[in-house]
Amino acid sequence: MKKILEKITNAFGYKVSKNSKYLLQNDNPMKAISSNFKDKDAVFFDIGVNQGQTTKKMKSLFPQSIIYGFEPSKICFKYLMDNVNIEKVFFYNKA
Repeated sequence: MKKILEKITNAFGYKVSKNSKYLLQNDNPMKAISSNFKDKDAVFFDIGVNQGQTTKKMKSLFPQSIIYGFEPSKICFKYLMDNVNIEKVFFYNKA
C-alpha cells in the first residue's frame, strides 16, 4: 500500500515522508545543525562545494565559523574563486 501511495503522490510532484524525532533525519538538515550546535565559532568542512550554496548557508547560520571547502571540478572551483569571497572561508581544488 505504501508503494502505491508513494507512486501516486510522486506523479503529482509531492513527497511524503515520515517525521523523525531525530532532526537530522528530517527534511531540513540546516535547522537540525543549527539547533544542535552551541559553538558558534565552529570549524566546518564542505566536501564537494559546487557553487558554495551550503557554505553560504552555514556561514549565515554561524558567522564566526571557519569553513574549509573542497571542490574537485576546475570549472566549479573557478566560479568559487571569481564569485564567492567570504571571510574565514577557504576553498581548495582537491578531490
